[in-house]
Amino acid sequence: MRFLILCLLFTANASMAHQPDLSTTMLFQRPDGNWMLQITSSLSAFQEAIKVRFPDKTYSDAQEFQKLVLAHLRENLFFCVNNDDTLQLGNAFVKMGHETSVVFEVSAVPEQISTLEAQNCSFRYIHGNQSVLILNKEGLSMKHILLNNDNAHRAHLRNLGGQLQLNDSSSASLVAPEKLIAHPVSFYDKES
Repeated sequence: MRFLILCLLFTANASMAHQPDLSTTMLFQRPDGNWMLQITSSLSAFQEAIKVRFPDKTYSDAQEFQKLVLAHLRENLFFCVNNDDTLQLGNAFVKMGHETSVVFEVSAVPEQISTLEAQNCSFRYIHGNQSVLILNKEGLSMKHILLNNDNAHRAHLRNLGGQLQLNDSSSASLVAPEKLIAHPVSFYDKES
C-alpha cells in the first residue's frame, strides 16, 4: 500500500513538472515570522512566459534566464493586504528544473490580515492556464483558490473569524485539496 501511495505521489509531481498550464502561488509565513512567496510551474511555462514578455531578448545561460524570470514575475504579481498595504518583493532565488520554483522574500506584511487581494497573471498567455493560490499563516486558514482567465488571475479575500474567504464580488473559485498536484520545494536550501 505504501508503495502504491509513493508511486501516485511521484506520478502527480512528475506530471506537474511537464504541464505548462498549471502553477502554484504560495504566500507563507515561516516559523521565524518572515514571509515568503513561492511561484512554481514547469520550466516550459517560464520559458514561454519569457518568450512572450521579452520577444527581442535572448539568453545564453541560466543566470540571464533567471534575471528575466525575476523581472517578469515582479511585473505580474500583486498582493495587497488590508486594502492599503502592498506587499514588497525582496530578495529572490530561482530553483530551476523540470519543475521550476521562484521564491521571494516578502516585506510589509501586517500582523493582522483582514483582507487580501492577490493576483498572479505571469502565465496568462498560456492556453488554459490556472494557478492555485495558497496562503499559510499560523492562526489564519484559507481554502485553496483557483486563479485563471475567468477571474483575471485575481482573488479578493476577507477574514471572517480567522478564515480567509472569497469576497462575494470575486469570481475566483475554490479548489479541493485532494485535486492539488503541486508541492512546496525546500524553502531553506537555495543550493539544491
